Amino acid sequence: MPSSVSAQSASRPLASEQAAFILPEITELALEWMREGENGGVVVEEHTPEELQDLLNVSFPDGGKDEASLSKHVALQNGKVLNGNADEGTERVLSAAKKILRYSVNHWTDGRFAAKLYSSIDAAGLATELLLGALNANAHVFSAAPALSVIEVATVRKINDLIGFGPDSGGLSMPGGSASNRLSLTTAINNLLPSVQQEGITSLSQPPVIFTSDHSHYSVEQAAISAGIGRRNVWKVATDHVGRMDVQDLQRRLHECVAAGKKPLYVNATSGTTVTGCFDDIRAISAVIQQYKQQYDTNCWLHVDGSWGGSVVFSSKYRSLLDGIELADSMTVNPHKGLRVPLQCSFLLVRDRKLLSANVVDGDYLFHEGQQYDIGSTTTFCGRRSDALKLYMAWQMHGSSGLARMIDDALDSGQVIRNKIREHPNLQLILPTDESIPAYSVCFRFRPSSPTPHDAAAPASQRASNTPSPRLMVRPIHAEVMRRGRVMLDFAPLKVRVSAAMPNSNGTNGSSHSSSDGAASRAQVDDADENGFIGEVFRLPLHPFGLSAGLIVLDEVVSAGSDLFGA
Repeated sequence: MPSSVSAQSASRPLASEQAAFILPEITELALEWMREGENGGVVVEEHTPEELQDLLNVSFPDGGKDEASLSKHVALQNGKVLNGNADEGTERVLSAAKKILRYSVNHWTDGRFAAKLYSSIDAAGLATELLLGALNANAHVFSAAPALSVIEVATVRKINDLIGFGPDSGGLSMPGGSASNRLSLTTAINNLLPSVQQEGITSLSQPPVIFTSDHSHYSVEQAAISAGIGRRNVWKVATDHVGRMDVQDLQRRLHECVAAGKKPLYVNATSGTTVTGCFDDIRAISAVIQQYKQQYDTNCWLHVDGSWGGSVVFSSKYRSLLDGIELADSMTVNPHKGLRVPLQCSFLLVRDRKLLSANVVDGDYLFHEGQQYDIGSTTTFCGRRSDALKLYMAWQMHGSSGLARMIDDALDSGQVIRNKIREHPNLQLILPTDESIPAYSVCFRFRPSSPTPHDAAAPASQRASNTPSPRLMVRPIHAEVMRRGRVMLDFAPLKVRVSAAMPNSNGTNGSSHSSSDGAASRAQVDDADENGFIGEVFRLPLHPFGLSAGLIVLDEVVSAGSDLFGA
């Protein structure tokens, strides 16, 4: 009698048996790497892509693991490995893991990784990633991910309660803030311009226009491209002295748009600009939009991109930074920024969940009638990971008070760091300097007391000058900091115009003002770039590690700057 299929496969080791061997090995490698970071190890070894290709020994072998051989090596008793000699394929996995860890950025360095807007995660996040990998569930329909679907809907409802969107609100997790912003625009188009669903953008007699500040994230323009609106129909609104949207300029631009025969469709406000970390005045922006609606008897969508600063909604202390958020049509929040939740964890929240139904298309082979928890039907994706579980597990670990404390610690440390920069003879606070303006970033430069560089390799323009410009020192200092590897910091162009009258570097005022062209009310800078802007600065994002991490970063910049340009 022929053997059954199940009998033929019985000799193969179970996945749980293989995992019982390899997971402890991988876990120990990861823990060792984490400890290196926690004990003062480098954030990253600097190598070129070509060097990494060789160091990693990137290859794609023909042969894999031998199932029969592995089944002989793996024996279990009470859930523990007795004989754990790996086969060739497993050895290659472990060898690759060692190299990948060594040559990757180590975030487990107590805040010394300060280059990006995310940080290391916590133990709950690490455990959640393992759980999601074990589940391997596609959270597009309830039947494929029942527990995860219920948790996602409940998590969205809880965030909306914090925002103040009300009982009719909705939303879903998305693979990053850019994706959330893109879905927001798609949802706005499908609701306000419903003919586009069938006929496309070219069918419109009035080209739709998007309004966003000149300090907003580039994903707004990407969304416009994806939607067929085009970058020329993304109108940039001027900003004030710290990079917040100028509402008077928004009002003027809305009227200009109508006069040009175009349709104001969508206004994107930013809560936590990418460079300065400042917050647009949502309530004032909403008032301008309401006035426009009444005057022209038409609609316009208000979206708030809170990818960087939206997690402030968890803090009662700093909640006022989002004043008016309940007036928005939609909002993006990224818990993986500010709450130590694993990448990626982003949410698009909407004031009325029915708005998302405009994105639904027929897919009756997947989406069946009456399944209210089929979350994937309302998005432009099909396959989707249940990233909401990451925030849910963080909530279980820390509670609401613990999540709030992360936000408070980060923003509280910002003012202390700014004061340290003001007091230091070799540092220059750029933005923001106004103590009444909380922000999620600190922008600063190195400023030598001595004009003579110590390093003969310093740029010739610096060696020849008796008054080297701190603006031109940013890149050389950044390169030196990266070479050392103790901290990881980034720089960014600051597109705020230099003012002739502004506070000086120790915080005392000349004549402080703001204007619609973005004149800078901040520390005195030495010169402007070719466009009249402040130019490149170091950007220190504020993470929930308290004060010590920021001070370490400042010390490293001073040390590198002093070696290159003199103390």
